[in-house]
Amino acid sequence: MDIPPTDFSALTDLFEAGLKQERERNGFNSSAKEASTVQKLTPGSIGSYSSSASKVPASAEPVLKKDSKDIWNDEEVEDSIVDVSDLWLQPEYTVTYRQKVTSEDMFLQMSGKTPGIHDSDDLIVNVLLPGTEFKDIELTVTEQTLEVRCPKYKLLFHFPRDVKESEGSAKWDRSKAQLTVTVPVKPLF
Repeated sequence: MDIPPTDFSALTDLFEAGLKQERERNGFNSSAKEASTVQKLTPGSIGSYSSSASKVPASAEPVLKKDSKDIWNDEEVEDSIVDVSDLWLQPEYTVTYRQKVTSEDMFLQMSGKTPGIHDSDDLIVNVLLPGTEFKDIELTVTEQTLEVRCPKYKLLFHFPRDVKESEGSAKWDRSKAQLTVTVPVKPLF
């Protein structure tokens, strides 16, 4: 779409006239030099100017403990915080769900299990860590997160459901440079 330069000039003149009228209405004296220059329009230039509008009442300030230098309350901070300035790479990983089924489940469908995630028994996370030795891997599993750290990589994975962290297991495959973490999922009911 081609827009002729005259349209831009007309638009600029319109903005200049509106800005000049706004200044006159608010009682600003503008010199000839000011009127000839184009002011940069910002969100702050919308509406009328009021010096009292920028003052914040003392009652609107957050209340913190007098002796504390904290800027947040404990309720405002999540349990795990992701640092976006990390220099570690995120490794490739896959998530698989596993169900424990019997012949009754397969042929008679008596247990009421479905192939959905909500009926899974275990959650399996495979993490590829090329160039990593087993001794350099730090693994932390909580009820809601899995954290894998090593010199090159860092993975912070939030589980879609709560897991039984104390009943999980991990296996290192040196030939594939792959860490396999298996954790049982807590039942919903």
